[in-house]
Amino acid sequence: MKGILAGAAVVLWLGGVCIAQMQVSGGYKGLNQTWESCEEMHDSYVKRFVSAEGFGMTRMLTPHMRDTTGVLDLGRTRYKIESIELVGLLQQPQPTVYVPSMHDSGLKSSTGRRAPTSFETSALAGFRTGKGIASQNDAGALRCIGAVRAADACLRCHEDKKAGDLLGAFTYRLKAFQQ
Repeated sequence: MKGILAGAAVVLWLGGVCIAQMQVSGGYKGLNQTWESCEEMHDSYVKRFVSAEGFGMTRMLTPHMRDTTGVLDLGRTRYKIESIELVGLLQQPQPTVYVPSMHDSGLKSSTGRRAPTSFETSALAGFRTGKGIASQNDAGALRCIGAVRAADACLRCHEDKKAGDLLGAFTYRLKAFQQ
């Protein structure tokens, strides 16, 4: 048991060191960020994703991608992020939404899968024609989905793609709150 607790402490400490280093180096402008649009929020998470080590879903499990402390402030309504999920288009025959989850008090990560909702499917069709973001408001909840397109940094691994190609998307679920 002591070994598990010591290992957990090291993981938490390293995560904090990584976040602090990213904040100092300018690679991550993290905790408690405020965005004024879904586009601004999405751009922030795309930059975080591109700067993370690993591939696909492993990048989603990094501390700066799991940081959902930011606030989307749309003027009359403020939203807190409840979830961020990766919509994959490259590994499966059909679009797949990868759902990160934490187990054992957040010390062990895993990934589930689900089919895209009708809203997400419609947005993906728009992304294939050049659109970049879609949102849907539903009684205090906000859904946003934003395209992830190939940038120069992506082409090192995605050699069969060219800049601007649609690689996937991030889908966000947000909840309105009162300050």
